[in-house]
Amino acid sequence: MRWKDAEKERGERRSPCANCGKPITKKYISCGNRKGKHLFCDNKCYGEWRSQNISGSDHPRFKGGGEIYYGSNWRQQRRAARKRDNYTCQKCDVVENGRAHDVHHIVPFRDYGIENYKDANKLINLVCLCNVCHLLVENGASIN
Repeated sequence: MRWKDAEKERGERRSPCANCGKPITKKYISCGNRKGKHLFCDNKCYGEWRSQNISGSDHPRFKGGGEIYYGSNWRQQRRAARKRDNYTCQKCDVVENGRAHDVHHIVPFRDYGIENYKDANKLINLVCLCNVCHLLVENGASIN
């Protein structure tokens, strides 16, 4: 019996660690549905591999890159939006406490482009959100 056949019979998979190359043996998941196509010898190797291979444009939630610049009037408009919203998150009503809330573009800035930054930064397009709600809204939750 070849070692591959014996390995399969025991429900094992022999493979090098995807990060460091160290030989490892892992058990197959009983339903036959393996999670992912890479094996790692430990969490440290997985973390190192992930930071090198799933970042920037390779990350599933990547929405663009480069330096974040919202135009010359951004700071002024950001302050004005926070003041207008009484320094309160417009989704959960939490008041700022030690950390300034984020200011979210309702229509994403990238839809306007840098040449139309004045339109993108109009107060009607800005809303004050705490960092937790901002993350939720950026990932598809509604503001209300």
